[in-house]
Amino acid sequence: MREALYIVGAPGAGKTTLSLALREGWLGLDSRRPIAHTLYPDAGVVSLGRDREGFGGTDALGMTAVVPASAWVMEPEGEWDADQLMAEGDRLAVGRFIDALDAGGWNITIAHLKTDPEVSARRRAERADRLGASLQGASWVQGRETKVLNLVERYAGITVTLNGNLPTEALVKQLADLSPVAHSLTRGLYGAPC
Repeated sequence: MREALYIVGAPGAGKTTLSLALREGWLGLDSRRPIAHTLYPDAGVVSLGRDREGFGGTDALGMTAVVPASAWVMEPEGEWDADQLMAEGDRLAVGRFIDALDAGGWNITIAHLKTDPEVSARRRAERADRLGASLQGASWVQGRETKVLNLVERYAGITVTLNGNLPTEALVKQLADLSPVAHSLTRGLYGAPC
């Protein structure tokens, strides 16, 4: 069975940091077709989106990315170069994409990073300062938080909630015990295979 891991959380929850930590040390092959993604052939994992400063993952994809991404994940297993998929960010964190994963035969784990609002606000402010960008508006942040909570509620049966206030290494260890994708990316150093 194909395995999928989608990391969600409010802005500043630590999604990109966790994703980068999971993929650390792997050689990736970048592609932009049918959507931007990186194949980590030695781990057997495809990571959707792009790495970039500030807003990476699926947040680096275009607004219409859900259409080709949904079609792609429904392709037969033989059409994929990997049997594991990872994504993080807001752009594909929608019912249409999660339902497409299900229809494509993926076993899905949604990892919800629940982070204290003060911690998330500090992280957002540090990111804006580092990028020389304006701070994300409170109403926009609230909209993203509501979207995440609605997604988590809708897919409660496949969602695990992690304490986003913990150090990244602790989150990596927890996730490796909960997700076959994270387990593969950590080379099985933490936790038991799911």
